[in-house]
Amino acid sequence: METAINDIKIFNSAGNSLMEAVKRLAFADSLRSVANIVKSAARNIAGAHGATFVLLDRGEENRCFYYDEDAISPLWKGMKFPVESCISGWSMLRREQVAIPDIYKDERIPHDAYQPTFVKSLVMTPVRREEPIAAIGTYWSDEHESTAEELSLLQTLADITAVALEKIQWQQQAQSSKTELEKQQITSSTLNQFRKDLLAHLTHDLRTSAIGLAKLCEHLGRDKCDTAKTDITDALHSSTHQMLQTLSKIIDLDQHVAQDSLYVSTVCLDELLLETCINFKRIAEASNISCTISGDTTEPLTVEANEDWLRTLFSNLVSNAITFTPAFGKITIALAQQEGYAVIKIADTGSGIPEELQKDLFKRFWLGDRGKQYYVGRGFGLYTCKRIVEAHNGTIDFVSSSSSGTTFTIKLPLKASI
Repeated sequence: METAINDIKIFNSAGNSLMEAVKRLAFADSLRSVANIVKSAARNIAGAHGATFVLLDRGEENRCFYYDEDAISPLWKGMKFPVESCISGWSMLRREQVAIPDIYKDERIPHDAYQPTFVKSLVMTPVRREEPIAAIGTYWSDEHESTAEELSLLQTLADITAVALEKIQWQQQAQSSKTELEKQQITSSTLNQFRKDLLAHLTHDLRTSAIGLAKLCEHLGRDKCDTAKTDITDALHSSTHQMLQTLSKIIDLDQHVAQDSLYVSTVCLDELLLETCINFKRIAEASNISCTISGDTTEPLTVEANEDWLRTLFSNLVSNAITFTPAFGKITIALAQQEGYAVIKIADTGSGIPEELQKDLFKRFWLGDRGKQYYVGRGFGLYTCKRIVEAHNGTIDFVSSSSSGTTFTIKLPLKASI
């Protein structure tokens, strides 16, 4: 009778320890707090001399990580063992609770690892039975036969621990997603404001310069007696008109990129490239640079595109070529057809782009600093070119060297035949 009463008292005490652990695990907010609760609760529930909380470490090799412990003397806290070589691994791999009354009579136990410890018997309980992620070990310094009630309470503790760990994982994922979303919103807002500020700055400064040049052209154009001066005036008129058009196109491009929309029509590339060559021919000749165009097609090549954007694309590339080609150099514009694509090559005999700068050439707002003999820019022109090409489902690339100059190659999908 007395034994039965003692058993009831022990069971009630174990049950109270389990209930207290359940309450605390409901508010646990980290792996560390879960481990602190579980190691003490397991020891109290089982009346053990020690308890460990073991994690399954699925790294390059599956290992058992003895994360924390509560024991009368040190066990294996902080150590890792291959899952095949320890009883906690055996329990987790087989999804099975195991009780061993005498570890030195069980071949599953690595006796050398246990000899320095007080352990004589143990129970190992997997956490999350369907796919274990951890295990709870309880240990005694003498031979111990665990009761069915004791094993049941330990398994219940393990099941509640699994729920607590999953709750923490969900909370961390939710917090991570929220933090990432907030970062994206801040970044998007900052970049959008930066884009607006930069665009306003660019358009203001360029428009002021263009208007000044236009007024100068009007003044020079009043005297038509000097033929050479008339040619220069006409070239200035053309350049300032092109500058003002480019400003409008930059704004238009920015708006379309932001709205992810694009107005297109049928554009004849032969005509557009010829127009570009004619517009820049006099400017090139003024610097003793030849500008020629050639075609390797039997019929005109057409694409579905925004004509103004393509005009900006070709004008930017030809203008760059003139700027960075020395006197008596050559600029060639070539058009060909290749496997459903129009291939446009704009080549110059300039000094080329240093290899260390080439990887950054199309980056937005990137600034080179190598002197006028190289493509320096202000980080907007070539970036704009790349965005225009990509908006038309095309590609743009280049090759460059100090000995042969630079060649930009644009590929645009041809208009499908009806």
